[in-house]
Amino acid sequence: MFYTLFEHTRYPLSIEDMVDKIAGRLDIEQKFEIKHVLQNELLKLIFSGHAKIYSEKPLHINEVSEKPAVSAYVRNQLKYITETPLWVTNQLHERVPMDQMVAHLLPLMDGSRTKEALLDAMLELPNLNVNQGDKIVTEPGEKKRLFSQLLDAAINKLKETAFLVA
Repeated sequence: MFYTLFEHTRYPLSIEDMVDKIAGRLDIEQKFEIKHVLQNELLKLIFSGHAKIYSEKPLHINEVSEKPAVSAYVRNQLKYITETPLWVTNQLHERVPMDQMVAHLLPLMDGSRTKEALLDAMLELPNLNVNQGDKIVTEPGEKKRLFSQLLDAAINKLKETAFLVA
């Protein structure tokens, strides 16, 4: 049960879906018993602050699309944030700290660019550099390789912290 909850930490399931997943994993047909135990354990988790209840399914997605996007609200927030570290509100209404690289990436993520186009746009930004050790990388091929790794990590972080939308 807890493994199923852990797998869906940021991606809510209905009680029925959760019971089906647990029953399938344990190869149990007595779903009523699973549902009873699950409801009792969920109440404990909810009241201890380890699980949340939603009246509607959240708007974020848990798969990275071909053209990743964040909400217009998220992109707009960065225009008004002046303090560092940067704190941005995700689709679950939680404040999440962002580094400068992700702060430069978010305004580009309007759903119109592929990952390759996002990478090219980031490489063109004049005030965004990548360091290797204590030196700024200037060789174009190496810079693109490092930015590609950073982009993948940033998009994965945005997925895990409930920023990506369809």
